Amino acid sequence: MHYKGDRKLQKEDNEWWLMQEAKKRNPDIKLSCLPWGFPSWIGEGTQNPYINRQQTADYVVSWIRGAKKMYNLTMDYVG
Repeated sequence: MHYKGDRKLQKEDNEWWLMQEAKKRNPDIKLSCLPWGFPSWIGEGTQNPYINRQQTADYVVSWIRGAKKMYNLTMDYVG
C-alpha cells in the first residue's frame, strides 16, 4: 500500500507465492505476519509509524484483509 487509501497488495512479492505453496503442501501450517517497515505516509512525515496508532492499526488490518481477499491466505498470528 504505497499511499493512503491504496488497498492493493503487490503481486510481484515472492512472499505471497511462498505462503500459497506452503499452504498447498501443508494446509495446517500456521501463517504469521510481523510488520517491519511501514510506508512513509503512516508516520505522517516522521520516522515514527505510531504517531497515529489508529492509522497504523488500520493499515495492518487492511493488509491482513487483503491477504485473505487477494490470495485466500489467513494470518493466524500477528506480531
